[in-house]
Order: sequence, then structure tokens, then C-alpha cells
Amino acid sequence: MNTVTHMSSVILLTAAFLIAGCGASGTEPTPDGGDTSPDLDASGLIAFVSERDGGDRDIFVQNVDGSGLVQLTDNSAMDMSPNWSPDGTRIVFDSDRDGDRDIYVMDADGGNVVCLTQNSIAEDLYPDWSPDGSQIVFTSARDGNWELYVMNADGGNQQRLTDNLVEDFGGRWSPDGARILYASGPDFDNYELYHMLADGSGVVRLTDNDVPDLFAEWSPDGNNIAFTTGAGPSEDIYLMNADGSDVRVLVANAANDIFACWSPDGTRVAYQTTYGDNDDIAAVEVATGDVVRLTTNPGWDSYPTWRR
Repeated sequence: MNTVTHMSSVILLTAAFLIAGCGASGTEPTPDGGDTSPDLDASGLIAFVSERDGGDRDIFVQNVDGSGLVQLTDNSAMDMSPNWSPDGTRIVFDSDRDGDRDIYVMDADGGNVVCLTQNSIAEDLYPDWSPDGSQIVFTSARDGNWELYVMNADGGNQQRLTDNLVEDFGGRWSPDGARILYASGPDFDNYELYHMLADGSGVVRLTDNDVPDLFAEWSPDGNNIAFTTGAGPSEDIYLMNADGSDVRVLVANAANDIFACWSPDGTRVAYQTTYGDNDDIAAVEVATGDVVRLTTNPGWDSYPTWRR
């Protein structure tokens, strides 16, 4: 399979995975820059992507209990991969609103949207903040292959971190800022998990399976990693120690369980899952395995991300 086909398959497969939901009662949606509402609880906010507003993919935020729903973006593009800044005042995301997918940042209320990458050559996606908020790691195919890049939080000083013949995808900073977790492999079906030092050196392999492992997230204390494993039609959420040991199941069922994200206190993991014919967002207690459904919207909801 050639590089262009690889890149297209990752985009399509990522988009196919992004079918999760978050529907609940609360305030009326407030598009692009509206007040986030006094009903929102800053200590328990989840941002996510949804197709509930006319079929396009926009970013919403709500309380963990499902109340206080607010729409942050409102356009005909695909706005995806939201991620809160460490101080909770901004959200970074990727969007194809200007033609191809670039990295954008906005205030937590949806205002002051700024494009950071402005790359017309290829797709830039799946951003994540460094713990101190000074840098953003992201995935790009601008040099012909999926690789990891880093830039300053204002979009300056964009630098390539990985340079491999295989694909490197979905970088996530460790809580101490020392390492970056990511998936890598010759194609989507053969992704394994690795981490490396923040400068791209010191690569350590964490998984070695015959199914893809990807969409990994560090726990807030940096001791554990939640990730998606499986090749469909069922993907599951697993946990492992930060060194790749003690791999264990967190969520396993007939549904597609993907895009795990930790609560700030590390006691729960939110994720996209399937309820019948609908994809929504749920949260599981790490200690007990108890699952609570967070959204019940008939539209597509995905990419949950907890305010840190």
C-alpha cells in the first residue's frame, strides 16, 4: 500500500472511529464564542465532538452529569480532537474548515478561534498540550508520511519529532512532560504503542500484539496508560502500567469502545461506546468497573476529553 493510500486510510478509519455521542438536557447551544453558562461546573467538564447539530461535526461541552450542554463551534466543517489546555482556559482541536485539517485553538467558551498550522500540503490532526501549556504535539503527513511534530502554543517553531518509514500517530504528553506516548506501525492494522523522550529520542516499545493498539492516554499520575485495542467490529479499552507491564481489561463487550480519557483524579475513564445503533459517551470506574452512560443523544458523539 502506498503512502497516499496509508494516509487516506488513517483519516477514514479515524473518522469512522469518531462516532460517539453526548446528549443531555441543559442550556441551549451557544455557537462560536457564547457565554459557557453559569450552570457549567469547571471541576467536572467534558468536551466532545457531536453531529447533533445538523450532521456536521462540532465541539460541545457539558458537565459530567450531562447537564449544562453548550455548543462551542458551529460551522459546516468537521471540528474534531478537542483537548483542554492545562489551565482549562483554552481548547486545541483540528478542523477542515479552511479546506484540509489544520490545528486550531480557541478560548474555552468557543471564542477567539486561531489557526496554528495553516498547512495546505497535508492533514494536521490529533493535538495535545504539554503539561506546562507551552507546546502542542500533533500528527501530520506534511512530509509524505504520518509523523509527530511539536510547536509552540502560538503555532511557532514547528519541528518534526519522528522520522520513520512507518506511521507515527497520536502523540500524548506524559504528566511530567518528559515523554510522549504514541502509536506506530507500517499501517493502521499493525499499530503498536511506544513512548519516547520529548525531543524524539529514547524510544521504548510498550505493546506487541496481532491487533492494533492506539489512542492511548496517560493517567494523571503517569503510572498507567489507557488505550484502545482490537481490529473491529469490537474494540476494547485496556489498561497497562506505564512501562507496558500488567496489561488488563478495563472495558470489553460487543461494542466499539474507543477514545479513552482519564478524569482529573484518575478514578474514571470516559470513552466512546455503542448503545444499540447509537454511539454515545460513557465513563467507567477504574476500581470497580461500574459504567455510567453520560450521553443519550441520537446524533454522533465522540472524542470525550475531561477538563484537567
